[in-house]
Amino acid sequence: MFYIGSSLHGAIVSTSYGVRAVVCNVNHYNKSHGFMKLLEREDACCEDMTLLKQSFDLQVKREPADIIALTKRIHEHFDRMAEIIRNREQLESGFDPFQIREQLFLSSSYELGLARLANEREQRIHELEAENTILRNMYNETMNSTSWKITAPLRKLKNRGK
Repeated sequence: MFYIGSSLHGAIVSTSYGVRAVVCNVNHYNKSHGFMKLLEREDACCEDMTLLKQSFDLQVKREPADIIALTKRIHEHFDRMAEIIRNREQLESGFDPFQIREQLFLSSSYELGLARLANEREQRIHELEAENTILRNMYNETMNSTSWKITAPLRKLKNRGK
């Protein structure tokens, strides 16, 4: 049995039941690639659909992922996270949750600023288009008016005198 699809959840569930999986990751999601990397099955993460058969053929020859070993690693990871939280330790890698929060805040502020500017730009474009329509109508109205047509010979005489 096999799971072939683009759903990360489908890959997780099938793997949990000992079913081999090939993830069609044409959208290049990090989470799909990361999950297959966690399983040590990066070759089962197909980013190009022309390589689907090749990915499938590689997985046919392999045993299903060792879920017991993976589950043990997951438990160790969460035990370590719980220990850090209980002891309020800093991670050895220099991880600073406040720095991450600040980066997320700045990133969010930047994105909000870009969105605001995009909205202002769109609003200004609509305003200019409306103003352009009004001016175009005024021009057409003037060019088609009786007084413009009647005064055409006078304008020609004036222009000749220049």
